[in-house]
Amino acid sequence: MPKFKLNKISEGKKLKLQKEVKEEKKYSNIREVMDYTKDFTIFFSGVESKAYFDGCYNMNVRDFLMSYQYLQGSDLKTRLKGLDVKLFIDSGAFTYQMDASFRDKTPEFWESQIKRYLSWAEKNRDYIFAIANLDIENIVGGELVKKWNEQYFEPFMLRTGIPICFIWHPENTILSWEQYCQRYPYVGLTTVLGSSGFNEMSDMLKIAEKYRTLVHGMGMTQTSILPKLPFYTVDSTSWKAGSRYGQIAIWNGIKVQLKGKEDFQTKVFPVIDSYRDIHPPLDKDKIANYDEPEVLRCNVYAYLKAEEYIRERLKPLTYWKKQEAKVRKSVDDVNFPVVEWFNNPEAQEAEWEKYADEFNISKENKNQALDLIADMTIFMNWDNPEYEDYKNTVYTSAVLKELHDIFINKMVENDEDRVNDLINFYRDNLLGNNTTLLYLGTNFDRTIKERDDYLEDDEYDYVDASESEIEQIKAKFLPTNSEAPEIDSLDDEIFEQEGIIPVRDDSGRFLKGQHKVLKPKLVYSKKFPKLACDTCYMAQKCPQYKQGYACAYNKIFDKFNTRNMSDIIQAMQGIVDFSMSRVQRAMMAEILAGGIPDANTSALMDQSMRYLNQLKQMYEYGSAEVLRQTKTVKADGTQEMTTQITNPTEGGILSKIFGI
Repeated sequence: MPKFKLNKISEGKKLKLQKEVKEEKKYSNIREVMDYTKDFTIFFSGVESKAYFDGCYNMNVRDFLMSYQYLQGSDLKTRLKGLDVKLFIDSGAFTYQMDASFRDKTPEFWESQIKRYLSWAEKNRDYIFAIANLDIENIVGGELVKKWNEQYFEPFMLRTGIPICFIWHPENTILSWEQYCQRYPYVGLTTVLGSSGFNEMSDMLKIAEKYRTLVHGMGMTQTSILPKLPFYTVDSTSWKAGSRYGQIAIWNGIKVQLKGKEDFQTKVFPVIDSYRDIHPPLDKDKIANYDEPEVLRCNVYAYLKAEEYIRERLKPLTYWKKQEAKVRKSVDDVNFPVVEWFNNPEAQEAEWEKYADEFNISKENKNQALDLIADMTIFMNWDNPEYEDYKNTVYTSAVLKELHDIFINKMVENDEDRVNDLINFYRDNLLGNNTTLLYLGTNFDRTIKERDDYLEDDEYDYVDASESEIEQIKAKFLPTNSEAPEIDSLDDEIFEQEGIIPVRDDSGRFLKGQHKVLKPKLVYSKKFPKLACDTCYMAQKCPQYKQGYACAYNKIFDKFNTRNMSDIIQAMQGIVDFSMSRVQRAMMAEILAGGIPDANTSALMDQSMRYLNQLKQMYEYGSAEVLRQTKTVKADGTQEMTTQITNPTEGGILSKIFGI
């Protein structure tokens, strides 16, 4: 009887193990392990204290970084039971490097440490987001770390599906940054960004993007810079800085700021009053008395808002979310839907995603995808009789022009040329050589590519030639009192040889001549691309946001001409008006805060007084100012522009106001 029972339990365990093995995902390469759908994430580190961990968790923090040195020997299933958290596990390398007792350890010691580390990680995999490799190059050398990566960490990642973040050190790592990005799907680096470091970091992330490698920023929460750098993950203890140094972290809408106690009433509490989505609301009395749990809530909230803000700003830069095009050598093996499919809503509903994947079409918008599937099918089968009726019914000359304007946007003479251009365009997308349709409507559909033709400003303008110039030319070459068309044509040719462009009325009568002269150079051109709603960082808050459209305020932004003195004065008036409204708002906030003098209010008042004084000077000196602009056209067609500002009193209006 006992034997039978033992065998029965053994068989049950065997079946369970077989089921687990069967359900465990198999990976053919380590890049398949990574989650490319994940948004940018801040991992809160420095939470070894239960008070810190619980405080963060109660504020809805779910991503933490902890060290294996602190956790080893503990069972996360018991410790974190019932908690929905994911941990980034540091190998303890920092501790090893700081502790002199680890300097003389043998390679055998470290290898046994690696085995324990990996065994522990596998046992606690349900709570682990990723683990770092043992990056102790400055203790054992780069060659040995490279060997461990290949012998232990890479096979572990492939076997278990637990992501490994391979930490790169510029001084000690054997492989270069590009080699690391080429080999590993997830790499980490310590980031210390100064004025020059930002450009260097940006270049490094572009290399990572080339290989679709995800990057972790160790100790990086510079919230003013992160919206511009596409890190996959970062970690830092910066959220604790306020607690350590008697400061409060506040979210000002674009970055985290640390403020001391002297700023609590004037700069901290007005911001805290604007926090509408924190429950229960922050207790300002507790914060004023520096109550640790309440200060922690305030600090954590600031970094959670920063994470939310950074995620939104990074959407166009999160290269790892870009879908990869299906690359093929020929379109001959592409399975296109039959013509009946386009009139069968049920079939479309069931299969449109399959065709979108096959055709390299974005699945962001179902209706858009269905239109593109139809377009690609018809154009890639343009001469196929099966699609003839549908083609003739739907793809009229107007539709051809519309599609051509959208995707090709160049001058052509006829519909035949439009069709050929569109066939080539859709073929390139099917082959994976062009990703326009794959990213259409997503955050990546404005990838900058070189054009065959660029718009350019006209370099020349036209000014009337003087009567004396015309008379001189007529006297030299032209017969008088002739109205014959052939003679008029000869006249025009002679004028053009002399640098004069004739202007005639509808009946051909000569009206005047013009010189072709260079236009004045402008830094900005109206032919520049318009500010677009989809790429604007204020899109979420803008009341005029409209997907796919140019900014509704573009014309308002283009009202002022700085060559016009009247416009300069009106611009100054607008600046003064806006400055005065800012002063009034600041004064009201100061009164509501108890009347304690606010440095910001004082600064705004000083600034407004300077603006008012400059505007007053414009009024005083403007009436006495004479602005003269002379354009001289020489006989050879060249143009000379002279601007002269005179004033009966000393100096001009600009020199008096701006000191020039």
